[in-house]
Amino acid sequence: MRACYWIVLVVSAAVGCSGAPPPPPDPLDGQMVFVDTLTRKTFLRQPTDELPAVHPESGKRTLMPGLYCAKCQAWYPSPPLEVRQREPKSLRCPKTGELMTPHGPPPENG
Repeated sequence: MRACYWIVLVVSAAVGCSGAPPPPPDPLDGQMVFVDTLTRKTFLRQPTDELPAVHPESGKRTLMPGLYCAKCQAWYPSPPLEVRQREPKSLRCPKTGELMTPHGPPPENG
């Protein structure tokens, strides 16, 4: 009986110590991709609630959060919230029709 107690104790300790693997590192390092609505140039910036965000070079409010199309591997500016709520198709890639996501690789010129 005593041996069963030790086996249960050791197995419980082993199971309790083994956790889920750590999440993979964030490739954007806490930043998010913004796309200039005029030039389509991409920028890595800190998230903000003020949209459109201020372009770091021109000072104009032309940056929108980026949406990524995995099929054509390109970033596109997100439509305004009102448009996204009214028109679900606005979250689809203009070239491929695939659903876009705010998650993707860091832009090369970001």
